[in-house]
Amino acid sequence: MTRIRAGTPVDVGGLRIIPIERVHISGSARRSGLVAMALIEPVAVLLKSGATPRALDLEGREISLDEFLPYVEGSLNGVE
Repeated sequence: MTRIRAGTPVDVGGLRIIPIERVHISGSARRSGLVAMALIEPVAVLLKSGATPRALDLEGREISLDEFLPYVEGSLNGVE
């Protein structure tokens, strides 16, 4: 299973930083038991200062915010 999610927001002064993460979870049964693996990898960072949030890729380039809004709407509240 793979999904995109918002990580834990961090507030620094008037800036909220929200990591966007891709989570991979897999597992299988073996003769000796179960094997499970989880991997969390960064995808982007959302920044909110004032009324306008911005999305940046991992190289610092601005990218479309629309792709990530469904994952972070609640996390964008409370910072002005």
